[in-house]
Amino acid sequence: MFAAHTVILIILLYVMCLFGLAVWVERRTRFRSSSLMPGWVYALSLAVFFTSWTFYGSVGFAVQSGMLFLGIYVGALLSVIFWWVTLRRMVAVKEVFRITSIADFISTRYRRSQRIAALVTILALTGVAPYISLQLTAVVSSFSIITGSNESDAWDMTGLLVMLMMLAFTIMFGIRRLDPTERHSGMIAVLVAECLVKLVALGVVGVFIIGAVFGDLNELAFALSQDDLSYLTEFQQPSHSVLMWTTLVVLGFAAVQFLPRQFHVSVVESSDQRHIKTAMWMFPLYLILINLFVIPIAAAGLKLGLPIGSADFFVLKVPRYLGNDLMTLLAFIGGFAAATGMIIISTMTLATMTSNHLVLPVCGKVRFLEPLQGYLLQIRWVIAALIMVASYVLAMVLSNSYILAAMGLISFVAVLQLAPALLIGMFWRQGNSMGAMLGLFAGYILWGWTLIIPSMIAEGWLPPTIMTHGPGESAGCVRKLF
Repeated sequence: MFAAHTVILIILLYVMCLFGLAVWVERRTRFRSSSLMPGWVYALSLAVFFTSWTFYGSVGFAVQSGMLFLGIYVGALLSVIFWWVTLRRMVAVKEVFRITSIADFISTRYRRSQRIAALVTILALTGVAPYISLQLTAVVSSFSIITGSNESDAWDMTGLLVMLMMLAFTIMFGIRRLDPTERHSGMIAVLVAECLVKLVALGVVGVFIIGAVFGDLNELAFALSQDDLSYLTEFQQPSHSVLMWTTLVVLGFAAVQFLPRQFHVSVVESSDQRHIKTAMWMFPLYLILINLFVIPIAAAGLKLGLPIGSADFFVLKVPRYLGNDLMTLLAFIGGFAAATGMIIISTMTLATMTSNHLVLPVCGKVRFLEPLQGYLLQIRWVIAALIMVASYVLAMVLSNSYILAAMGLISFVAVLQLAPALLIGMFWRQGNSMGAMLGLFAGYILWGWTLIIPSMIAEGWLPPTIMTHGPGESAGCVRKLF
């Protein structure tokens, strides 16, 4: 058990190291061509795909559903196979048209349509911003576990501190100045460092858990062959339909290419198309390594009798149960790295999209807002702050709720709506802006109706009759409220 102030000091020291790394890299690259960025740096930056949802949640997913947790990652691997066709073309288009975001990319194919860019931005905000809340929740929950503090108290102290640090980091290294290429060498260096930290942390903790709980791999294999743990290694269970596997594979395929943060690091930050070849073998290798210990950790937690309800945090709870403070702290740092990397890059990307495709167009059409067009940088700072604060508040409100726990998959489904407009725009010249607009809008409405509304009903915020009586019931509920 750690004292709260000790863990906070460790967090501050860790962030200061990241800050120093970012400053050092930016100074070294200030007067050099960005094309000097090595291919392995580009490839490792793509591992920001693996957030706390992977670091912690994969174990919980495995405890509940066995090997079904691999569905997302199988889809990601399938996506990598097509990178030399899809990703290379995206990078080529970016270099010609100076693309700065996925909203910019999609709208460029459809005559630079501001409406399409705005709709993509709104979809990204509503679909991805709550995912930031999930990362903040993971940090706060893990903090309360290793300190033994009340989670509500941790929100007042740790959650606020992390949110402010991530906001400062995002502004200083992501939106400190206007850059037409939107490349950020310091931030990419930080992403690479955090990707290495979370991989090493999970690997070391995984090896320790196998040795401490099972002794060796033979004992692990024997334990997994027993009836109570054998389901962990089963790919097909009664509750696992082909449709479930297919859904997860499709979501993983889309997420690794179309999540705004993934698009930014893979397309916008790319300085050489040849780096894609390096990423095509390094990213799958990273994916395999970071999932290597999911089943052993899940089996260890179950063997030790830890509550199944806390399976999402077996990575932390098993070392803590075994009394090894060093491994517990290392697991916490790995989870912190997995969460903060996503928070930083997602906030920066969403702030850029929102300022370019929502705020500035409105300022251009509303006369008294026209002077704000000269303050684009400051507008991005404000938007980043609003996104971070809104995510923090949402995380507190939805702490331990069904909606937040499911937000990972819900966000992936939101991003899936971008795939038709983007892929059709790249490969089918007859596609038109009206079709793209209608497709995006229909997908957005369908996503909200089939995932967000049922989640709100599950929380008790809306009556179940909405799903049985249709949208008219929703309008009636709104009229009753007012």
